[in-house]
Parts: sequence; structure tokens; C-alpha cells
Amino acid sequence: MASAEWIVLLALVALLAALVTTRVRPAFLFGGCLLGLYLLGLIERSQMLSNFINGSLLTLLLLLLVSVGLEKSRLLDWATRTLLNRGERRSLLRLGSLAALLSAFLNNTAVVAALMGRIASQERIAPSRLLIPLSYGAVLGGTTTLIGTSTNLIVNSFVEAAGGTPLGLSDFMWVGIPLAVAGILACVLLGPRLLPSYPSVKRQQRRYFAEARVEEGAPLVGRTVRENKLRQLDKLFLVELVRGERVIAPVSPDLLLEAGDRLLFNGETGNLQQLDAIEGLALPHEAEGGEAIQGGMAEAVVSNTSSLVGKSLKHTGFRSRYDAAVVAVNRGHEQLSGKLGSIELQVGDCLLLSAGEDFEQRARDSGDLHLISSEQGGGRLSPRGSLVSLLAFITVIALAASGLLPLFDGLILLLSLYLLSGWVSVPELVQRFPYQLLLVIGSALGIAQVVQDVGLVDRAVALVVPDASSASPWVALLSIYLLTMVLTELVTNNVAAALAFPVAWGLAESLGVSTMPFVMVVAYGASASFLTPYGYQTNLMVYGAGNYRFVDYLRMGFPISLIYGLLVMWLVPLFFPF
Repeated sequence: MASAEWIVLLALVALLAALVTTRVRPAFLFGGCLLGLYLLGLIERSQMLSNFINGSLLTLLLLLLVSVGLEKSRLLDWATRTLLNRGERRSLLRLGSLAALLSAFLNNTAVVAALMGRIASQERIAPSRLLIPLSYGAVLGGTTTLIGTSTNLIVNSFVEAAGGTPLGLSDFMWVGIPLAVAGILACVLLGPRLLPSYPSVKRQQRRYFAEARVEEGAPLVGRTVRENKLRQLDKLFLVELVRGERVIAPVSPDLLLEAGDRLLFNGETGNLQQLDAIEGLALPHEAEGGEAIQGGMAEAVVSNTSSLVGKSLKHTGFRSRYDAAVVAVNRGHEQLSGKLGSIELQVGDCLLLSAGEDFEQRARDSGDLHLISSEQGGGRLSPRGSLVSLLAFITVIALAASGLLPLFDGLILLLSLYLLSGWVSVPELVQRFPYQLLLVIGSALGIAQVVQDVGLVDRAVALVVPDASSASPWVALLSIYLLTMVLTELVTNNVAAALAFPVAWGLAESLGVSTMPFVMVVAYGASASFLTPYGYQTNLMVYGAGNYRFVDYLRMGFPISLIYGLLVMWLVPLFFPF
């Protein structure tokens, strides 16, 4: 290979290794890789910058900004009023269908967060029987339209950059709708058999590991645990006491408390307010020597790309970084121990937070946390405003689907309407602008172009298909699907699509067949995240909330993945022939 090929190959290997093994944000990794290739003279400046104004990429950005206004509407409230009933299978059918329908047009994380709240408010069916199907329904719904998931729009960006015909709004429905129907029915039939029935994990009943500090001069000092009635709290148990560097467990009822003692409790969220009521006992949101955070409670899950993973709370600067204090931590079935500030965070940890005004924005910008519930109010639209905003959105989608109005133009008009009506503000849009997604996609487009230019794609294709004249397009298509599916479990769906697309496109061209089936299997393969909680953010959102174990995803996800994969390999060549 020429020196340029070796340089690009090493850059790609380093990029993939960093994506899999480090917690550095993908935006920085992709941006750094592209910058390095530019400095080495492997891509022209104009070519590099042009990727950031790709039409499909700009459409995706507009769609995400429009969703800021849609999230304020009362659509999710209206849609979830009659979600569940007494029958488990009927509830699963309603839940999966609603999640899929909404996720076909709305941000699936917002859909899942809203429906999780409805599931948590009922007591008839264990949430662990419903939350994985909820996530799967949202994932499946996203495969039915071009705008259903950012992955589809990212793939479309690559198609446009490669000189292909951009995908239409409804191109995905021919395969996506059968996938969604089959996946939801599989959840309805298999869910009651394969999903666990863990105890209710409503937010008020989820068991957390919480810490409280005995303040100087508190009436608790010099009195025993029994005298302070710390053994008589409702559904809240004193499991450890930390005095300096010494951990005392179990805690004797006759132990005298001292100023500075840290008391570690295990119990349900709804009962933590008992600690706030005890004079001289301070929860983490009451900073030592500082002002307490004034705000509502919130719950968030540590993401699989979070920079917090492997770090203790005291070393993250959590309060100043996110404008929130960690009140308690939940790690599913695992019993935590030691000081709250010394606990090393893991992917999927559920954090109970006392959140300030800027928390939601800071958490969203960082990508470190997935918000699953919050008491902070966010300016909801009036019923009339909600109706008008939704009708306007539906009108734009209908006009775009019929070819009467380009989707890009329609979204600009829609966003202008939202701004003029006061449903969103310019500062809100600036705060919510997806800079990191822009950097990932724009950089990935540039990297893909370099990979193509230096001839690496041709070499990769030659390794996969040594003799193109006798190779089977079906085998090649299956190889691309499996590659993309594995990548999406290792990294993320968007990154998987970005890495797999150049190989898929080059393979189709070398075989002399249509590129469309290869494009579509990349899109569907990148959304095929059912086996782990880490490949798709909605899977991770329900992980702690459902009190799940890793094996629960394997048990339920394997048959769904099998059905999904078989249908993709049958339907894609059927509707998009070679």
C-alpha cells in the first residue's frame, strides 16, 4: 500500500479503538481525525468544509430544532391517557404501537421518557414487563420514516455526498412498517414469557443509596442512633456510617453520633424526604459552607459515552459542572457501599438529583446523562398552541411526502412559525443546537471521502469479495448487515452507520449492482440494537428504571434481533432490487 493508504488506515484503526475503549466524546474523535487528515494534506479545505453544509445534514439539524417546539406540546400527554389496561398483552400492544407511531416522527428519547412516566404511575403490571418493549417499539418506529431516527438522515447524508439519489420521506416505510409490526407482535407474544417480573420500580419506590451528613452543633451529636430514631424511619435503612476514613457496618443502635459523620441509607426515593426533615442532617444538595441548590428533583442515567464513567463523584466536579447535586445512586440489583462521593460511576447508573435551573441544558449539551424524569417545569404550550403546532408539523410532513414541498423548505417555514408564535425562542434554539452531532456527521463525511480517494475502500472490497464476477450479492449484503449490527452494539447507531457506509457503497459498486439495498441494510443494521442496553440510548434509559440485568436484554433481544434480521434480508432486496 502507498504511504497515504497506511496513514488513513492507521487513523481509522485508532478512531475505532478510541470509540470502543475510551470515554472521549465521538464528536472530538471524529473531528480530531478529520483535522489530522487535513493537516497531512489528504483533503482540501473546501472539500472538508462543504461536508458541513450537506443538504441532508442541514435537514437533520432543522428537524432537531423543530422538535424543541414539539416537545413542549401536549401530544404525549394526550397520547398516553389510555395507554395501559388490565391485560398485559393488550397493554404491550398499545404501548409498542404508540411508541412506534410517535417515534416515526418525534425524537424517540422524548417519547420513551414520557411513556416511562405513564408506566411508572400504574401498579397493575410490573414495569420490568413493559420497559424493554417500550424501548424496542421506539427503535422499530424510527425505522419506518426518513425522519424517524437521526441514523436514517445520516445515511441519506452519505448517499447525497456519494452522488446518489437522496432518499424520500417514505422510502423507509416499505421495509420499516413490516419490521415494526413484526417486532411489536413478537414483544406481545414473547414478552410475558421472557421478561422478568421484578418488583415495582416506580420513581417513588426505586431503591437508592443515599448519604446524609451530621452537621456541627446538630441535636443529633452525642446521642445514639436509637435515641435519634434513625432505626425507625419508614422504608429507609441505615446501612453504614462513615467516620473519617473508617466505615462502620453494621451500625449499632447504641453508636453515638459525632459531627461530620456520614450516614448511608438504602431505601425508596419517596422516603428520602424524611432525612430532610431531621434537624442537623444535611443532604448533598445542601453544600458544606455554600448555598443549597434551589430546584426540583430529577433522575438521569449515565450514558455509555459519558466522561463520568470510572470516576467518583467528588472527582467530577458534578455540582459546578451540571448545576445539580447527586442525592442518591441506584445500580439495579447491586448493593452499593462506602461514601457517596467515593462511588465510581458506571454506565447505566441511575442518579437522583437536586437540579438547578441550568441542569437540563448542561446535561443535554454534555451527552453524559440521559434525563428520564424531572420536576422542573418547561414552558408547556397551551392546548390551542399544541394543536396548531402539531397540525402545522403534520402539514409539512404530508406536503414533503407528496413531493409538493421539499422537506428542508417546509422545516424552515415551520421553525419560522414556531419562532414568530413564541413557541420557541432564539436563545432556546442556540442552547439546543446539536453541535456535537454536526461535528460527528460532517467529519465522518470528510473521512469517508478521504478513505475513498486513497483507495482503501477498493482494498476492503477486494478482501471481502476477491472475485466480484462470481460473488453473490446476497452474501455481500448479509456481510454488510452483520458488520453494521455489530458496530452499533460496540459504539452507537450513528457512528456505526458512518463507519459501515463507505464499505457498503464501494462493495455495491464493485459488484456492479444497485447501491440502494446496501444503503438500506446499513440504515436498518445501525438501528438493530436489541441485544445490550448500551447500543441505543433508549435501551439505556429503561435499564435502571426497569431494574434490569444485562441478561434480560439478551433473552428478549435475541429473538427480536433474529426476526428483525431475517425480515431485513428478505424485504430489502424485495423492495430495493439488486
